[in-house]
Amino acid sequence: MFNLTLENVRVIHHSGGQPAVHIDNCSNVFTRDFIITGKGNNSAVLIENTGDIVIDGLTLNKGTESFANGLTYLISKDIALTNLRIQNVAAPNAQNAGVVLNNTSQSGTLSGYTITGNTATVSDNIKGKHAGISGNFTIAPN
Repeated sequence: MFNLTLENVRVIHHSGGQPAVHIDNCSNVFTRDFIITGKGNNSAVLIENTGDIVIDGLTLNKGTESFANGLTYLISKDIALTNLRIQNVAAPNAQNAGVVLNNTSQSGTLSGYTITGNTATVSDNIKGKHAGISGNFTIAPN
């Protein structure tokens, strides 16, 4: 799918084994102002095999429930992806990390990405070329 825009998405009281939002195999994606509440031992949002994407504004749980991860960007195919920007993610209650970048493919790559201005722990397991990860804040649990 090409040229996908999602704005002002609300998912309330999500639970179960699947992410609340899953975007797969897209290009030219823009997301803004997601609010997701609920819990699960998965990610609230899964972005998979998608290039040229901007994620601007994802807020998770204000209460005690939580997801394993707030947002996971996953490369699961042997493809080269570019241009990822993640900003304004608030996932202070995520069990593992607020933003996770993973690659389960044999030779898939990601280059040219920026993760900045988030209130979330960031875990970059891709370590791609031309990556900028800075200005992210983690809030210690009470």
